[in-house]
Parts: sequence; C-alpha cells; structure tokens
Amino acid sequence: EGDEDTRIREDNPQLNDMQFTVQSTEPSDAGDGTESDEAEEVEEEEAIYQKHGYRGFWENPREINAQIRRLDRGEISRVTKSREGFHLTKLDKKRTYRGDVYFFARDLYSFERKNPFKTGQEWNLRWGHRHTIYTPWDNREQGRRPLSFVGRVAWQAKDFKDESFGITESTVASFGVFTWGAAFSGLDHEDTDEDGNLRFSTKTIGEFLGRLQINHILNLTDEKTSRLQKLPELTLSLSRMRLNRLPVFKTLNSGLTKVADKLHTDIPILSMFAFPTLESTSFDLDVNFGNFFREEFREDTDIFLQTLDLGFDARKQSTLMVTPNRELHLDLDFQGNLIWHDRDRLGNPNVFTTVYSARAAVNNTLFRIYDISFIPGARRMRHQINSTLTFDYAPSFDRNENLYPFGPSTYFFERKKLSYRFDTSIEVKTRRSRSALRVLSFNTRISADFTEFEALNRRKYELIESYLTLVPLASRDLNLTVRTTHDPNESSIDGKRFKQVGFRSNISYRRKKWNLTLGNAFSKRTQRASRRITGSFRVRPSQLFEFSVNTTYDWIEKQFYSQAITMRRNLHDWNMTIRWSRIGIKREPPYNSVRQDFTFQVNLISEPAASMGLGYDAITDTWGFRSLPAGVPQNAFSAGSSLGRSYF
Repeated sequence: EGDEDTRIREDNPQLNDMQFTVQSTEPSDAGDGTESDEAEEVEEEEAIYQKHGYRGFWENPREINAQIRRLDRGEISRVTKSREGFHLTKLDKKRTYRGDVYFFARDLYSFERKNPFKTGQEWNLRWGHRHTIYTPWDNREQGRRPLSFVGRVAWQAKDFKDESFGITESTVASFGVFTWGAAFSGLDHEDTDEDGNLRFSTKTIGEFLGRLQINHILNLTDEKTSRLQKLPELTLSLSRMRLNRLPVFKTLNSGLTKVADKLHTDIPILSMFAFPTLESTSFDLDVNFGNFFREEFREDTDIFLQTLDLGFDARKQSTLMVTPNRELHLDLDFQGNLIWHDRDRLGNPNVFTTVYSARAAVNNTLFRIYDISFIPGARRMRHQINSTLTFDYAPSFDRNENLYPFGPSTYFFERKKLSYRFDTSIEVKTRRSRSALRVLSFNTRISADFTEFEALNRRKYELIESYLTLVPLASRDLNLTVRTTHDPNESSIDGKRFKQVGFRSNISYRRKKWNLTLGNAFSKRTQRASRRITGSFRVRPSQLFEFSVNTTYDWIEKQFYSQAITMRRNLHDWNMTIRWSRIGIKREPPYNSVRQDFTFQVNLISEPAASMGLGYDAITDTWGFRSLPAGVPQNAFSAGSSLGRSYF
C-alpha cells in the first residue's frame, strides 16, 4: 500500500557498516550451507535499497508493517517479533501511493434460472490512484495529518440487443478529491478531566479540514445522463472549537466564571440552577461552495447550479448538582444552516433558506462497589446504572418545491422526538485479572415521536429493543446474548399493545483452537412469522489450516435454509479457500429458489483484493472464472454471488 524507507540490517558482522533502519536478530543455524546464498540475497537487496531508498510493505513481515503504520517521521518503534526474528524500526521518511487498473466485461442474460438467454454486454475499464503527501509538520498526537489525494477515471458501457432490455450507454466518469487539514493543538490545553480524558470526544479538539472534489461525466452517446457532476465542490470546516479560547469570549467567560463562583450553593435542588458560563462549550463552522451540473433532471436539461451552505453548530456540556452525592450531566446542541441557491426551477435568482434544530440530553450515572472477597478468587463487584433522557426538536419546515434537490438540498423535516435509554452492568474484579470482567450488561430504549409525518405510518412509538449479555466465566470463553423487540403501538391485527415482535438468542463457547455457536431467531412484525435456528462450528488445528461449518434451519418451513462448508489453507503469501454452500427454500416450481455453489479461491494475504476463483453453480450446471476487483472482500465468492452463467 505504500513505500517505506525502512532498509533492513540483519544482525551479521558483514552488514554492520550498512545504513539500514530496521535491525533484526535471529537464531543462527550453523552448518546448514545457506550462509553464502543468504549473503548474496542481502547484497542484491542492498543494491536495490541504495538505488531507490524505500522499502515496500509487501517486502516486510506483517508485524513490522503494523508498527510502521503507527510511526511518524523520525520515530522509533518498539521491539517487534516476527518469523525472521526481532526487529527495531526507525522511520526516516515515507511515501504512500497506490492504484489499480481494472477491466471487466460480461454478457448480460435474462433472469431465468434454467434457460437464460443473452440480452447484451457490459464493459468497465477503471484506473484509480491514491496518494498521501507527507510533510515535516505531520504529527498524529497533535492531529496534524498529511495531505491526501484520491482519483479515479472509469469508462462504463452497456449495449443491449433490444431497447426493451435496457438503454445503451457509454460514459467516461472522472473523480478526484484533495483533502488537507490540521488540528489546533493549542486549543485543547487543559481540556481533560481528572482522569486525563478529553471532555468532548476521543479526537483532538480544534481541527481544520478542507476538501476539494471534482466529478465530471463525459457522455459518449446521444442519450443524456442524469448523474450529478461537481465542477468543483469546496468544503471548509472548523470542528470542535473551544468558544472560551477565542480572544473576545475568553474575557467574557472570565467574568461569567466569577459571577458563577459567587452564586454557587450546595443546597440540594437549588444547586442545579447554577449561573451559566462558556466552560465546556464548543462550536463547528462549515462552509460548502458548490458548482453543480446535470445534463437532465425531469423536464429540465443542461442545468448549472451554484450553491452555498453555511452551517453552525454549538454544543454546551454542564454538570448539575442535585445533591452533594448526586449529579446530572446536561448536553445541549444547537444546529443552524443558511442555504443559498443562485436560482430555482422557475428562474428566480438568489433563493435563501434557513433551518435550525436543537437537541438536549440529561444523563445520570449511579454506581456502587461491593466487597466480594468471600468468594474464592474474587475481589470487588461494581454495579452501575445509567439513565439518559433525550429530546430532539426541529420546527416544521415549508419546503420549496421549486428548488433543485441536489447540492445542499432542503430535505429537512420536522422532529419532535423524546427518547429514554436505560443501561445497567455488573463488573467483577478477580485476583488474577488486571481488568474487570463484565459479567452482565443490559440496555433498553424507548422513543416517542410527536411529529405528524406520513412516513411514520402513524406510529407514535418506535420499537423497543432490549439487549442482555451474560459472560459467566472468568476466562470469557462462554457468552450468552439475548435481544427482544416489543411494539408499544396498537397492533393493526388484533389491537394489542406491547406485543413481542422479535426475539433472538445466541450462545457461543470458544477454546484456543475451536469455537461453537448456537442461535435462535424469531420475528413476527406482520401476519407471517419466521423462526430460524442457526449453528456454526470452526476449528483451527494450526495457524495454517482452518475448517468451518455453518447452517440455518427454518423451523416454519421444516427444512434447512442454508448450509456451508469452508476450508482455508495458508500458502505462505497466499490464502486458499474451498467452499461449498447451499441456500434457499425448496418449493414447487416456479417458486423454487434453492441454489448450490462450489467455489475455489486464492487471494494474496498482503493485498486481499488480489484474488481469483473458480466457481460451479449446481442449479444451472455452469462454471465461472473470475478475478476480483480492488475493494471486493475475500469472501465475495459465496452463495449470494455465484460464479455460474446465471450470475454473469
């Protein structure tokens, strides 16, 4: 995925004068007769490194690559162990660029399973490139990131034998995104709690981000395309900026803090009404400039549209003291947008739209610690209860039907949503384990929406989802999860409320070389119910071999819905996968949807996208050969994507 200047120096006397950055030590095998061959290989590698000065990821063990990704220029890794020995890596400089050239062609067939006929052809030729530009001021800890560019050019074409099968098309689509940004590390000074954690998020507070994006479509046919083009689109954003760190507001907050200190009281209930300050207040500012084009949209053609979207978000966090031992955490969030279109569909110039929304959340956490040392091997038990009440509000919005619905569009809807979430957990600290074991956790949520919106289908309450997890063993090998779903709305079938419309349970047990999982799923959100029993077993006798079996049984249909047997074998730099699968419910024709597949796949470990496979469709009695494009996962050859002719 990139070239790293991590030149290797093996721990041999004849190599000590080489200026290598990665040092390795490994056991010596005296008398094996391979020292001269190894010396020749090292000399050959040395000449290559001196010429180019970089070493690619594919040339290093995976353990070293994992360390390199975490390093900035000039940093030194910790000691890393691999098959070759122990390594110490210093990163002098690095560059990262990667790309792919992809060509795909296929015949298009009708959807008949048994006797499909050819309807046309499809071609896809694509070139992609990704480049990371590192600068001397990059610093991951302070949030200063390198520059990034992503580009792609693709030719896509379809040719049908008859217009009834589809529309012939041929386009060249180009895409490019240039991203830059940096964090204002000085603004997060003293922005941590007593435990050293950031108050707002795990990210560095105070960040600037810019993005320039271009999308262009070249149509090679007489048919117009409705795809959106960005020529270009520029986005600038300031995120998580501390309001009390700005010059004017810093002086204002100092005066507010003095007033709040004078009015502070420890009297129960009255302590909640503290004088507001700008502490723990942040804001986001986003600006989006767009120059959009569409060849066709409904009855309009050749549409050029210029837009501006100015967004402002403000957040306030407070702690309200109910009693000296009880406190509430309050989060307030305000969002506002100013949207400008240079014209609408009727030709009216300079159309402005403003929208806003607000959100408030109150959180309370209670916990108690018990001494359970009377239980052998146990020390402490912590029981925690967390309750959160949230209200999300957006006023009614009169949509302008004459605005073009692309760019910063006006898809805003009224919201009046009230939610309550309840969480509880039990953790046990044992004498052997440094970290606490979460034995039990339970959470549930109920939401009510008071908005008059047809899409809600007159459902005032959302479904209540409850989750329960049990981990009874200290080794964490046994895990039990239960999920229930209830509908608090009045049923359209029998008029009952709080009906159980879903239930799912899962129990898993794992050992070092194998694991077993059994599950049960039930659902009845309509008049038709479904119940399925699932099971999976995986065994890994060594690091090079793995065997797994997965099955799903349909309790309603009284037959297996899916079955799969998979064998994986490591071939040093490659992984080999052999898989047989069957999926579907067997019914009388033409409603039979069962399909069977056998696939053989080999993929490169360092680059999973480099893969090829051979597949057989037992239903249509056809074979297929395919190499996966970049970005497709390793398990793309499955029952859902057969390699037979019926798939292509």
